Amino acid sequence: MIKAVIFDLDGVIINSIPLHVKAYDQVFRDFGFGYTRKDFNKLNGVPTFETIEIVLKRHKVKADPVAVTIKKERLVDYWLKTASFFPGTKKVLANLKSHGYLLALATTVSRKIVHTILDDRKILQYFDSITGGNEVKKVKPNPEIYLKAAQKIKIQPGECAGVDDTIIGIESLRRAKMKSIAVTTSFPKSKLRKANIIVPHIGKITPALIKKF
Repeated sequence: MIKAVIFDLDGVIINSIPLHVKAYDQVFRDFGFGYTRKDFNKLNGVPTFETIEIVLKRHKVKADPVAVTIKKERLVDYWLKTASFFPGTKKVLANLKSHGYLLALATTVSRKIVHTILDDRKILQYFDSITGGNEVKKVKPNPEIYLKAAQKIKIQPGECAGVDDTIIGIESLRRAKMKSIAVTTSFPKSKLRKANIIVPHIGKITPALIKKF
């Protein structure tokens, strides 16, 4: 029986993908080329540092990928405060909470920034724990971030369902031995077939859906 639902943030709760594309485009324009949504989709789910390494190498640019990553992440962190939430987010969280589910957040964004974003939108209160990217050493598809989120709320992985929007996120949940719900906000349904359940967006997640596991 599922006792907890763990949510990713980017692409699941907040519509942050346009901000990431904008940030990549801005930092890469310093080297004479841009970055489009099509470019982003090809590497969506790949950690920022690795993405920047790949793109710089592809364009034969000799630059410090660490410095470029820091600049890109600072832009995203600043812009995240203005990101819009997907429709129905607050209603879904409140509904799941009222049915007794524990709710956790697992995101590559730092906890401090997450707290600010969610508190400003009056959503922080629904989460029993938040695990930020600064708390883990390994990135998806490694399951560390989801396992840590489950550990914080003291629920066994097999009693958790996770919600993610990326291919490597769904793989991370599989490796964590959790049930997975994919939202098609970043990838088409055909790319997310390894998920246990696929929905268009967070607004379609209900207690009845969770009980299907």
